[in-house]
Amino acid sequence: MQQIVPPSRMVEAFGSHGITLRLLARTEHAQVSSAEFAPGGLLGRHPAAGAQTLAVLNGSGWASGADGVRHDLVAGDLVRFEPGESHESGSDAGMVAIVVETATPAG
Repeated sequence: MQQIVPPSRMVEAFGSHGITLRLLARTEHAQVSSAEFAPGGLLGRHPAAGAQTLAVLNGSGWASGADGVRHDLVAGDLVRFEPGESHESGSDAGMVAIVVETATPAG
């Protein structure tokens, strides 16, 4: 067994605040991160670089896609953003999620 401490970073781009990302795994075509939303945390509106899936593990929050409509999220919920889709997410009370990002194939 090997215990690993994943690298983490605070997200400040796109007017974001209260978000810590930890890179869990990366391949040539995908990356998996944990996202910790502090109470009041916001991951500001930005375009998805590739397909993105957000899976809520704990807490509650919200996400909005291209239409800007907020959808409430709780543990067990999944949302998917298509490549290039403008989106944002946040939490009033705190939330932990897994984010899976896949590369958009050329063509």
